[in-house]
Amino acid sequence: MSGQRPRPSGPRGPSRAAAPGFLRAAPLGPLSALLALVLAAALSLAFLFGDLGALPFGRTSGGDGGGGGGGGAADHTPNPSVVYTPPPVARPGYKGTILFVKAGDIWAIDSTAVRRLTSDANDSSPSWSPDGSTIYYVQTRSKHGPAVYQGVAQNYDLEYPVIMRRPSVGGGSAAVVRNGLYSTGGGHYWFSWNLQPELSPDAETLAMVSNADAPNGGNVVLSLMPAAGGTVTTPNLPSYTALGHSDPAWNPKGTAIAFTYQARAASDPSLAAPRIALYAVSTKRYRFLTGPGYGRPSWSPDGQWIAAESVENGRGRDVVILDASSGAEVARLTNDGQSFAPVWSPDGSWIAFLHVDGISIDLELVQLGPGKPFAVIKTWRLTTDSQLDGPSGLAWWTPASDLPTEPTTPAATPTPTPAPTASPSSDLGGSPTPTP
Repeated sequence: MSGQRPRPSGPRGPSRAAAPGFLRAAPLGPLSALLALVLAAALSLAFLFGDLGALPFGRTSGGDGGGGGGGGAADHTPNPSVVYTPPPVARPGYKGTILFVKAGDIWAIDSTAVRRLTSDANDSSPSWSPDGSTIYYVQTRSKHGPAVYQGVAQNYDLEYPVIMRRPSVGGGSAAVVRNGLYSTGGGHYWFSWNLQPELSPDAETLAMVSNADAPNGGNVVLSLMPAAGGTVTTPNLPSYTALGHSDPAWNPKGTAIAFTYQARAASDPSLAAPRIALYAVSTKRYRFLTGPGYGRPSWSPDGQWIAAESVENGRGRDVVILDASSGAEVARLTNDGQSFAPVWSPDGSWIAFLHVDGISIDLELVQLGPGKPFAVIKTWRLTTDSQLDGPSGLAWWTPASDLPTEPTTPAATPTPTPAPTASPSSDLGGSPTPTP
């Protein structure tokens, strides 16, 4: 079989690797559920692109030892092995290291240097272990071989996801945590989706989105797996037909997981209408935190707030802060319609996010300050013209020695919509009654 390989975009992963698992040149009937999710994600990102000017920054070359800055021009020629950053003197003094993805490779940036961690060109969705020693991510692999499709066995190029882990520093090798490819007998193969791995604060459990319990067409939904690998379990949660869930994020105590419930607008099925939902791990209960229009949650280190995308169809996406109990929007950090994928710093003082600038996606950083709830002191650019892989998102880790004794956020007390009375046994806050 021959033909062009599809290059989809998913909720968190580069276009080439965010949603692996396609059959080249084959009808995608068994994959229609995920294909719909992929197309919806691609369309929802498409309207982000605008035409804003760039600022002069330095450049940092790729390579496992990278670092350094210097003078540079704004009009860079795209290069998959180069990330353009401001010189160290112009970088904000934030604590910790942020992971991002460019051209299918995972990079790490701190306040003084940037370095490339992988060079496979097929990696996506990086996340940290709590102690910062390990990163988890998804790697897309290919296998040419026989698979049974609609009752007929033929040779296909199977492109499938593998959850990996590797040391964040040093020369240690990567290890497979879960391989999406499996044998169906008779020399035939198939695969399951296992995407967006996020390790729990106690380092025992991986949250992800997966269809491992129904790999021949089940929705890709919130799932759990031991950190060392093993059986994937799927909580009994609702999902919109053919769209599923994305963006799992543990709260700081490890008692609940926020995730994006992907859906379509009732008024126009061609428009996205995501909602943020919360799942309590011990009680197995869930509730919707928000109505339509919010996704990609990231918890504040004190667990009281959630940074998220505000999705306004036709007007792009912006970074907002929500009350983690009521879901009320208490602050809007951007208003350009081109900002997305926020991640909260472990010390509570910053929020990093991705920003569309012309044809490029770059990394920016908001410094939070007092005053009105979560006032913005300054917005910094950490890269420019670097064409980062937007769907892969970001991950942030800071050593315990650089964290405050008590997790705090530098905002005045906000006055969001009052939260409903919570059940004493609920880990979810707000109303314990789920609302589909």
